[in-house]
Amino acid sequence: MDDIAVPATYNEPTLMWRMCRGEGRQAQAVIDPRGASVRVVWFVNGRPLGLRDFTDWGSAIKWSDQLKSQYKVVGWRLLDDVDRSSPRAS
Repeated sequence: MDDIAVPATYNEPTLMWRMCRGEGRQAQAVIDPRGASVRVVWFVNGRPLGLRDFTDWGSAIKWSDQLKSQYKVVGWRLLDDVDRSSPRAS
C-alpha cells in the first residue's frame, strides 16, 4: 500500500512573546488558532487579561506586535533581552 502524503499543519497555541517588569511580574501573549479564526490571549502573572479574535494570522501577529510595543513603552522588557544582559549570560 502506498503511503498517503498528509500536509504538515500546526494547530496549537503559539507563544509570541514573554516580558518582565520589576517585582517579578511577567506578561506573555499567545496566538491560538480557532478553526477559521485566530485568537490572541495575553496574560500577566499567569492570569488572562484579555483576548481578541481575528480572521487571519497576519492581523493577529500584527496586533500582538503592537501590544508588545505598548508594553515596552510603559517599562516592560522582553525576557530574551533581560537574559542576554544578565551577568550569567556568557
